[in-house]
Amino acid sequence: MGRWVDGSMGRWVDGSATHFHAQPQPQVHGLAIKPVIRAELSVSFNTIGALDAVVQRLALNLQDIPRPALLLAGQAFAQCRRS
Repeated sequence: MGRWVDGSMGRWVDGSATHFHAQPQPQVHGLAIKPVIRAELSVSFNTIGALDAVVQRLALNLQDIPRPALLLAGQAFAQCRRS
């Protein structure tokens, strides 16, 4: 079982598929996450298998970050470091 920050309250809450599925869900598409989000989720788990099981149970779809977005993010990071 993972943990995440409840954005509305700014506190850590216990995570579960039950809690996730109790929230309003998109009507047409599933929930997609980027590799960075998966990396952030991973700190709550001891093994890849445990993380994979939760990602699968929650029906999260891993999507790559488009290369143009990665280029822009790198440029923004470099600009920020120069400031």
